[in-house]
Amino acid sequence: MNQGYGTIVLQEFFNYFSEKQTEPILVVGELSEIDERDEVNRQRRNHIYQKFGFEFGNGWITRVID
Repeated sequence: MNQGYGTIVLQEFFNYFSEKQTEPILVVGELSEIDERDEVNRQRRNHIYQKFGFEFGNGWITRVID
C-alpha cells in the first residue's frame, strides 16, 4: 500500500493529454460507493484526486485538462 502507483498513473495520464490536445478536455468520473463506506478508503481516494486538482460534487469528480 501507499506505493505511489496511482500518482504515477494519473501524472502520466495528464502529461499525455496535455501534450496531445489543443482543446481543453473535461475529465469526469463517478466516485465509488464502496469507498464511501470506509473512511480510510474515502480519505485516500479524495487525497489523490484533490492532489491533481479535481473538484468534487454529488458523487462525481471533474477536472479540465488544458
